[in-house]
Amino acid sequence: MVRKLVTFLVLVALVGFVVLTFVMPSLPGPALDLLAHWSPRAAVRGFLDAAKADDEKRMRDFATESSEDFAKLASILDDLKADWSVGDDFVEGEMARVKLKRSGGAGREAVAIVRKEEGGWRVDLVATGIELAKSSLGK
Repeated sequence: MVRKLVTFLVLVALVGFVVLTFVMPSLPGPALDLLAHWSPRAAVRGFLDAAKADDEKRMRDFATESSEDFAKLASILDDLKADWSVGDDFVEGEMARVKLKRSGGAGREAVAIVRKEEGGWRVDLVATGIELAKSSLGK
């Protein structure tokens, strides 16, 4: 009985890992929105997709409360509308760093800062803007 339970739990964990790592980033928008706040990578992907679509309502849903004044963050938003691929995330308590790589030409790399807020992960645009500036300066 215990062996069956352990086997079941291992299988559930394995399926969850596969879904979060490989399937979730490629889900269609509405499905991703439902799951987006469960992982830093998904929150960044959701924000980037909303930025490309110029969907301010969805961008606000994926942004931290301190990032709400989008008018002051216009240059950051313009940079985030480019084609970025989302890489690994590194969770440090209530904060996470998510690697980004810009598609095309130089293949610029940067880091998105994501914070746990209201029970879910949200992109901190101010901190991410600082990281984007560092990456454009070659640091």
